[in-house]
Amino acid sequence: MACRVQVGRRRGHGGPEVRSPPPGGVGAHVRRDTERLIELREKILGEHAFFDEDWLALVWLAPWDGATMGELQVRGSTMCSGYWNRPDADAASFDGDWFRTGDVARLDDEGYLYIVDRIKDLVIRGGENIGCGHVESALAMYPGVHEAVVYSVPDERLGEEVGATVYADQPVDVDDLRRFLATHLAAFEVPRYVTVTDQPLPRTASGKLFKREVRDAAIDS
Repeated sequence: MACRVQVGRRRGHGGPEVRSPPPGGVGAHVRRDTERLIELREKILGEHAFFDEDWLALVWLAPWDGATMGELQVRGSTMCSGYWNRPDADAASFDGDWFRTGDVARLDDEGYLYIVDRIKDLVIRGGENIGCGHVESALAMYPGVHEAVVYSVPDERLGEEVGATVYADQPVDVDDLRRFLATHLAAFEVPRYVTVTDQPLPRTASGKLFKREVRDAAIDS
């Protein structure tokens, strides 16, 4: 499944509506007026943002239900055509002339596009896609928690389970933490494995949380 967005010039009128996005959304608003899209197809194909050649798909190739997620893919006049002398990178990064961003996205009921997470940061638990960033945001709301990293833990039955490591400046009751998360997350998103530390989590040279090191330390412990 993919969300495909045409990027480039926007001129004239009749293009997609672009409005101030709601919290968490980006400024892309994709029209659901199928008849209008078909009418516009003959006039502006390739010249306006957020349109695919398959207009009946309305750009979004996954169910448009506000919850189903897909990979965000983009193309347009401002995009590069490929990597210099890197056919291997082209094969990994392009689906035809669509660039695979590696971002997980969804469209809400009004057509606003949301970037949910990076594909590499998804936990796939029994077929359910769980965005680590979404779970980390819920963990950060718990009193005393200052940093949180969520990651996949191998599981024989489900393929992957949700694990989390949190840095807190006060004792954390893990059962109480899970009850708190259950009010903000779906049941399958609540971490099965939780590690609590009173030390700040490691970071990379650029200041980002070092997720791989955190995950490896938790799994090896």
